[in-house]
Amino acid sequence: MYIFVRFYKFPLIPIVDNNNLIKIFPMNLNSLVSVLICCCACFACSTSKKKTVNTNDKSRPDVVIAYDHWRQNKAITQFAKRILVSKGYNVKIQPTHNPMEALRNKKVDIVLSDWVPQNIYPEPGPDYAVLGNLYNEALMGVIVPHYTKINSLAELENKENKDSHTIYTPTFGFESECALNEIKKRYNFNLCVERMDQLQMVTLVKDRLQKKQDVFIVGCYPHPMINKKLFKIVEDPYHAFATKYQLVKVCSRSWAKKHPKLEKFFKNFQFETSHFEKLIELTDKNKWDTKVSIDEWYQLYKPEYSLLVEEKES
Repeated sequence: MYIFVRFYKFPLIPIVDNNNLIKIFPMNLNSLVSVLICCCACFACSTSKKKTVNTNDKSRPDVVIAYDHWRQNKAITQFAKRILVSKGYNVKIQPTHNPMEALRNKKVDIVLSDWVPQNIYPEPGPDYAVLGNLYNEALMGVIVPHYTKINSLAELENKENKDSHTIYTPTFGFESECALNEIKKRYNFNLCVERMDQLQMVTLVKDRLQKKQDVFIVGCYPHPMINKKLFKIVEDPYHAFATKYQLVKVCSRSWAKKHPKLEKFFKNFQFETSHFEKLIELTDKNKWDTKVSIDEWYQLYKPEYSLLVEEKES
């Protein structure tokens, strides 16, 4: 950027010669104005060559992605938003405690993390389409602090203390509800279920860990607490929970048909479980700064996901 200076009545303009040396020449006012206009025109031309993203492109609709409040899904949802924004879409992340209900009520366009047993796709209804897995081989089960001596649900049948055992579970989650019902059928101990929202569960866990007390929670893996060895999943010999789970992506069939480019993108938006685990590890290390965590993670796995990020839409 050039800075023009005027001393007394003589306007001065810097000129750079072939040796990159700046020379100052006096000019009259009319000449100076002409030069300024030329410089502004050149600057406008140079900036117009920069690559811009047209977020008002009507061929790129607004996209509303459901976010289920669970921290382990925050970074991956933000990653999807970042990619779509770079492609020219206007993306909104909609927090909701019940993603599928929000989809049915048309408050969101797509759900990225609907839990189902592995190899069994859900039947969300004729109006909805499953766009494949977010990742495979997730685990769901009863988790306990690492210091808890119990390693299997079957051990609760033999405990001398015959009092009922309380298992805490999220206030939403179809799969966890089904599994808890199966525990009641398959295991011979009194089971009390207490439902909590995420804040209540976090508060409870912190208190029990501080006091070194046992607590039984319906949890999942990958998860920060399990990754840090604070909790472990107890064995489930009678298979109340499915052996493996997958997180599937769901949208309405009409939305997918109307937006085939977005349908293709979300079908390809899937990850290895170990890569997802690494993303959780980084977000935990970076105190849930998703921008920094995604940047670090993408550099680690760029060869695997560069096509997803950089693919141009026709």
